[in-house]
Amino acid sequence: MFERQRLGEILVAQGALSAAELERYLGEQAQKGMRIGEYLVSENAISPLELSKALATQADVDFAEEIDLDAPDLDLLDHLPINFARARKMLPLWRTEYGVEVAVIDPFDIVGIDQVAQTLGHRVDPIIVSPTLLTDSLNVAYDRHDRLKGRYGAMLEDEQKESDGDGEPG
Repeated sequence: MFERQRLGEILVAQGALSAAELERYLGEQAQKGMRIGEYLVSENAISPLELSKALATQADVDFAEEIDLDAPDLDLLDHLPINFARARKMLPLWRTEYGVEVAVIDPFDIVGIDQVAQTLGHRVDPIIVSPTLLTDSLNVAYDRHDRLKGRYGAMLEDEQKESDGDGEPG
């Protein structure tokens, strides 16, 4: 059976913290009941970027420091509401011959990955990104999607109708 490397060991190997620091934080983390990576970030022992890189190593998936926001397939966003994408911290990027590459923070959120795969009707290949990059990219991608799909125009027309008082076209 495959046994993946422990996150703390990866962080030590990457130089994000020392073995002694890891041991100290592991003791504290056990009392808090948090996942070790989240705890280390909350204690400013490592950065969110260091955690993302270590998770990518642990999960044996790609890590991206940037997302070309002109490249995502905006049609994928038609099937995944922004509230769901924000809650699951996932952004579909593009189709490949094997499925859909999706930017994620947590490659071990199997339920979320399965939900996205089922919603999109394709296998999901996660790409790890930092939390900040994901949040910024979600906002830009969905804003671009809505602008290109004309949703802002429709929303403004609806607001104008409501402000006219009767909700009917003037």
